[in-house]
Amino acid sequence: MKYFAYGSNMSLKRMEQRGVTISQRVKACLFGYSLEFNKISTRFAGEGVANVVKEKNSVVEGVLYEITEQGIRNLDKYENYPFEYDRRLLDVRLPGGIECKAQVYIAQPSKISNSLKPAKDYLFHLLCAEDLLSANYFSKLSRYKTTR
Repeated sequence: MKYFAYGSNMSLKRMEQRGVTISQRVKACLFGYSLEFNKISTRFAGEGVANVVKEKNSVVEGVLYEITEQGIRNLDKYENYPFEYDRRLLDVRLPGGIECKAQVYIAQPSKISNSLKPAKDYLFHLLCAEDLLSANYFSKLSRYKTTR
């Protein structure tokens, strides 16, 4: 099963800690969406975690994993699906222009606030994917204002 990670699950270590078996890890992009930190954190008040929001002419870079059915069930538990996040099958693009369908978590509307910032330790997980992100995208992530 293909799963597109754009938030803290871009960290291979985090995926391993969540008991997800990975057979493939490659760069991918989600077109027509932007990255926001507007999903209300369940850990700390006032903090946001990653979400993707439809936005024409925008692109979210991330990691495309090939995982098992058990892996997606483990992620469902950690992402509190379907209460905190919905899971949708969306088109993502691989290098070379190849498109494929992948599971993508998108925050439930009731769990969004547009006045949030990510925690520094949370943002670190996204930066762990530097090897699969463009220099510009990595730089943009590095410059996000954080809490704590």
